[in-house]
Amino acid sequence: MGWVSIYRNSPTNHTESEILMGRMTIHAVEAGRWVDVPLQGHYQQVVEAGLATVETDGEGNKILRPTEKFTDFVKTRLAPYGPKKGQTV
Repeated sequence: MGWVSIYRNSPTNHTESEILMGRMTIHAVEAGRWVDVPLQGHYQQVVEAGLATVETDGEGNKILRPTEKFTDFVKTRLAPYGPKKGQTV
């Protein structure tokens, strides 16, 4: 799936940050829930847009924690690709 196309024109308005948002979503899909991810490049625009916060985990590592604004944004962007009303999967 082309994550950049899902996140294009995001609140970050920055392609590399939109790729990072895709990675955050992949981590969530793999875990079956929204999870914190290791801090990685181009995170600042994601944080400035209110889509994640920078936290420190129990081992002292910096992590990105998705915010409700991020999860709502993802749900909105992925909605057209999900089942239609009344359709079962």
